[in-house]
Amino acid sequence: MKFQSREKASAPARLRQFVWPRSGFKRAWTYLLYRMARMKASPHKLALGFAIGAFASFTPLLGLHIILAAALAFLLRANVIASAIGTALGNPLTLPLMWVASYDLGAWILRLDSQAPASFGGPPNANTGGIAHDWSLTALRDGWTALEPFIWPLMLGSVILGSLFGLLFYVIIRRAVMRIQASRPVPAKP
Repeated sequence: MKFQSREKASAPARLRQFVWPRSGFKRAWTYLLYRMARMKASPHKLALGFAIGAFASFTPLLGLHIILAAALAFLLRANVIASAIGTALGNPLTLPLMWVASYDLGAWILRLDSQAPASFGGPPNANTGGIAHDWSLTALRDGWTALEPFIWPLMLGSVILGSLFGLLFYVIIRRAVMRIQASRPVPAKP
């Protein structure tokens, strides 16, 4: 960081700053936009990279958003750094909303019941008192069987909503980057 306080902030203060920036979200968004506009890339590549990151943040593949966005950006020749910035849309405040909307859309498209299964059937080897679990292939298969009704609607809905929001952010970011890059003075060549 360029401008930091001499006194190190406490852990709760750093967490609060991470979740809710002191300067506000508008200023943080503007800062990121100007940083992206300064990158040596075309507005198309920057906007496509950010849109790919927004798409990846909708997927339920928690922990793989940046890897997925970087791989897709590399394959589509978009800006990889902008794709990593775009994954910031999937944060602890927005991910539950994204996943609920994705599941509801996927369940509606697949014409599934609106009510989820009432129980998962309990943990494997529930008679052990919860002290030890059987982590065999049977237990993993039972876990997958319990999650399967949720995974397919969630994946379908996340692909559709991620594509729509990716397209929306592509248009917004491309216009903003073009405007910022056009307003910068062009250095004179010696």
